[in-house]
Amino acid sequence: MHVVAFGLLLTTSAVTSAAPTYDSWIFRSAVAEGQSLWGPGTSYRLDAADHFSLDAGIVKGTGVEVALLLDSGTVSGNVEGLITAHYDDHPAGPGRTNVSLSYAGIPGESEIGTSFGVLLTATPRLVVDLPWWAHLIPPFPTDIDITFTATAASISAKTDTEFTTGLGTTNYGGKGWPLLPLDYSLLVVKAGMEFGLKQDIVFTPETITGTMKYTHLETQTEREVAVTFNADLTPQDFDVDLDLPGLWEFSLEDFLLEDNTFSQDIDAFLKMTIGVPPVGGEWSYQATLFDFLSLSEFPLDFRAHGYDGVDATVDRLGRFYVNVGTGVGPAVIPVPGAAGMLSLGLLCLSRMRRRLGIAVRNGPAGDGLRGRRE
Repeated sequence: MHVVAFGLLLTTSAVTSAAPTYDSWIFRSAVAEGQSLWGPGTSYRLDAADHFSLDAGIVKGTGVEVALLLDSGTVSGNVEGLITAHYDDHPAGPGRTNVSLSYAGIPGESEIGTSFGVLLTATPRLVVDLPWWAHLIPPFPTDIDITFTATAASISAKTDTEFTTGLGTTNYGGKGWPLLPLDYSLLVVKAGMEFGLKQDIVFTPETITGTMKYTHLETQTEREVAVTFNADLTPQDFDVDLDLPGLWEFSLEDFLLEDNTFSQDIDAFLKMTIGVPPVGGEWSYQATLFDFLSLSEFPLDFRAHGYDGVDATVDRLGRFYVNVGTGVGPAVIPVPGAAGMLSLGLLCLSRMRRRLGIAVRNGPAGDGLRGRRE
């Protein structure tokens, strides 16, 4: 019975497996900083500030700070989804094996926004530091330190739209900005007219690209394949050649939204409203007067997932490992603690042998010998 138990203990030190497994990573590709709203390339942006203050007298520190932000129009945002790898992590021996990669959008985690405008602000500060004796004179004044914030000019526009990144799916967004609101009241009737601009944006993500590299860690043998997720979201199957036994590292690198289209138009609109507050009635009508600005489609520039600001470096999405067996029998997966379990089994066997030795020396055979001597 002890021998059987010891045999079972040894067999638990290794397990064979050929079952497929999978790993998933959140993919996020962001619009390049400064992407122009009007076409390919970067937009013009000016951010400047200056400060003036007095440095002497009881009004030391009094001054003004002026800041100017000029943005000729930029696009921001990101596309986010889930990339999953299905693979056999313990093939029995060297040879070709399948690795499958798939992509799916995450609801509400992708967005595209636009902004443009100019902002001029002034922040004056008044400081009065009275001498000590002035505080003793009625009405006992206190020191003054007051800061104001005034906006000299503010013309800005921003729109955002969130969507699920289904490749090939067109997403729409927009926002309106009233410019000349007019309201008129006559007894129980209220009438209003509003003239303004409305921006509509259209964005379609189309293709995600990247590279899958796989390296044999012992010999540093390295291979790679190109990965492309198209609008039909068909999983990408790769027949990779793992021709050496041992541990292979797979690395997903430089994944980004490659192909996409973006367009916008700005329309002038007129909205009219008539209401009768006593009876709770209100009627409104809005019409597009003319296309103020309509631009052709162009692709936005996106950065790779994990982009660190340096184009020459590798931007890694994730890694996984495949342990290839020798081809003699199934691949063996070491179980954590197997060495300890083996040591424990050997210790039990040693104690069993010592007990058997004691039994032989002190058992019935020993008594028989003593009987003959008597």
